[in-house]
Amino acid sequence: MMSGVPDSLLAQARSAAADGAWGVVRATLEADAAGTERDGARAVLLADACLWTGDPQSAARWLDRALPLLDQAGDRPAIRRSVNMLGAAAFAVGALAQASDRFAQALAMAISDDDVLLTARATNNLGLIASLRGDAEQSIAAYQRAIMTYQRLGNTRGLAESWHNLAISFRTRGELDAAEDAERRAVEFAHEADNPRLATMGLVGRAEISLRRGDFAWARATAARAAVVFEAIPDYLLLADALRVQADAADRLQLMASADVAIARALELARTHEHRTQEAQTLQTMAQMMLRRGDLASARVIGSQARDVFSQLGGVKAAEEMVEFLAGLAR
Repeated sequence: MMSGVPDSLLAQARSAAADGAWGVVRATLEADAAGTERDGARAVLLADACLWTGDPQSAARWLDRALPLLDQAGDRPAIRRSVNMLGAAAFAVGALAQASDRFAQALAMAISDDDVLLTARATNNLGLIASLRGDAEQSIAAYQRAIMTYQRLGNTRGLAESWHNLAISFRTRGELDAAEDAERRAVEFAHEADNPRLATMGLVGRAEISLRRGDFAWARATAARAAVVFEAIPDYLLLADALRVQADAADRLQLMASADVAIARALELARTHEHRTQEAQTLQTMAQMMLRRGDLASARVIGSQARDVFSQLGGVKAAEEMVEFLAGLAR
């Protein structure tokens, strides 16, 4: 707050954030929304909570309110962190060009100010952009650089995030053993950081690997357990992803009704919260489900929707994959 009076509400919210109780952080700071709008530190913390609970639109709005206040206060550390968070919010809604620009801006500020932790975070985030654009080598190199920095800092949360992202890149290249090892490391570091959200995120990654290996029952059960955790936080983005994996596994087990319920909920969540990347990935999974069932007409319609959403993201490899998928249906 601008006065010299201690901000007890901010202190409560920070305490909840330290425990990973991001839903409590949101409820605490939103209880005095007018006060939060006037305080940069409150607004940034609330934006962080919005990101952690899968609400990037609200995060961006709070960051836009916070930045002029932080600039007025000359709080450069909070400014550069907010720029990186704006990139994360843009990434979540599929505005990849904007996200890339924000991450690059945050990285430049971090290097200039010798902010080693933010350097690692921004590097990791730029790896996410490279991964979506199909540049696995660049994404892997970025994650590995981030991991080395996090190791020097002893930052277990960062290690969990980067090992999980590294696992995704390995999985995309079909290197399942390397992906499995990376996800195990991610889960271990998440437990060390006492972060159930990150640990569960790693379990969903392992479920995806199990799908590729044909262990559909384990994948379904693991994704279903993860969905319960994300529902409780709540984290709508990760919940949608867990439901998508659960649906894919159920469909492969020919549990059609269960698969349809899960995939419909995943799509509803992605669209309600405007997670464009998640929406496209869910549509892609739905199209593949329809193809397995022999419903070529539905596969073609849904696949076209997935192609269109991926294309709107700009330069992502999955758009090309969906073009190939649709061409295969025409043969």
